[in-house]
Amino acid sequence: MVVTTLVVPWLIGGALIALLKLSYFSLQEGLHLVAMGLLVAPMAAACLNELFSNTVRRPQPTYVAWGLVGLALVLALAWRALLSPPVLF
Repeated sequence: MVVTTLVVPWLIGGALIALLKLSYFSLQEGLHLVAMGLLVAPMAAACLNELFSNTVRRPQPTYVAWGLVGLALVLALAWRALLSPPVLF
């Protein structure tokens, strides 16, 4: 799971960025991609040794965090109310 959610997207994304910027790919952009790899690789390596059965005692049902849903709705309504007449900056 760690490899498919961390390492593969980093590899595919980095390759895609490199291919799209192939004509003007600079050393700095290459170092940015390598730096992202230095963040992803140790985390992925550390997680490979953990088994899911050892981290969770028993499967737990999925539930909706209704408090967060309500908070998101209140914030969206407040945002809409405050910006209903367009505010020019």
